[in-house]
Amino acid sequence: MKNSILIASGLLAALGIAAAAAQTGATGKSNKVVIENCLISAPDQAQVPAQVAGVLEAFESNTAKEGVEVVKGDILAHLDRSDLLAKKESAELAIEVAEAKADSDAELEVAKATKAVAEQELEGSKVANKKTPGVIPLNELRRQELTVEKTRHEIRLRQVERENAAREAKVKRAELHAVEVELDRREVKAPLDGVVVERLKHEGEWVQPGETIVKIVRLDRLRVEGLVRADQYLPQQMAGAPVTVSVELPGGKVETVDGTIEFVSPVVEASSEYRVWTEIENRKVGKHWVFSPGSSAKMQVTLTTGNAAPVARPVSTKIK
Repeated sequence: MKNSILIASGLLAALGIAAAAAQTGATGKSNKVVIENCLISAPDQAQVPAQVAGVLEAFESNTAKEGVEVVKGDILAHLDRSDLLAKKESAELAIEVAEAKADSDAELEVAKATKAVAEQELEGSKVANKKTPGVIPLNELRRQELTVEKTRHEIRLRQVERENAAREAKVKRAELHAVEVELDRREVKAPLDGVVVERLKHEGEWVQPGETIVKIVRLDRLRVEGLVRADQYLPQQMAGAPVTVSVELPGGKVETVDGTIEFVSPVVEASSEYRVWTEIENRKVGKHWVFSPGSSAKMQVTLTTGNAAPVARPVSTKIK
């Protein structure tokens, strides 16, 4: 009986606290939370490497300077490619020769004409022997038959030569493609839209595969990250919540941009806080971006559930 009374008392106490928390939410507590000291970062950046070993021949003057905005696919620099350019020219000439042979039917037409003459000559000899037996010796007839057979093989030989020339042209085109692939690998290209922030190599230097040549940072979309007290706000209050990011610029002007909390970390740090972040669209004023990676910002989050009051902890009820 005593245990039952204690359980009931504990449940009533817990319900009372829950009701009190609900009443606190209904009495006008703000559902907006301000997160101070948020960090702006650039999640999309690339250290563009060399794909093959070689001498860094040249940077592109209009794309590979610090501060220049580039578009994905822009050529930033290229390694020495003189040997490949020579191979490319050779392959192109070989393709022209092979295709010319494959397309030319002059020798085939000559073989056909020779065969036609040989057949007429043989037929004439046979007609002459019918009229006057033995007028054309047997050896001559055999020679003429052999000539006709030879011209048949000559025609087939010319056809095979044209087919082989077409195959050779196909092989040379494959070789040309291989050279073009190697040429492409010796070009250093921008893997994303962004701004060149650093060149780590100099023209004339030898570079190894994987060595960074240029560093690019995307600035049109940035991440704003802050820490939230785990004992005050539940993750489900933050997930997908509307947020306004504000940054105070030099001179005191405040720039704002709206977004949504896109990530809530499931890990609580040693400081009893968990990370949240939003990604924002950056914009320019004149030639300069408004928000810069490394800057500090403030986030005002509109909670999706509950309010800004501390999260009520459940009451432990023990049976004595």
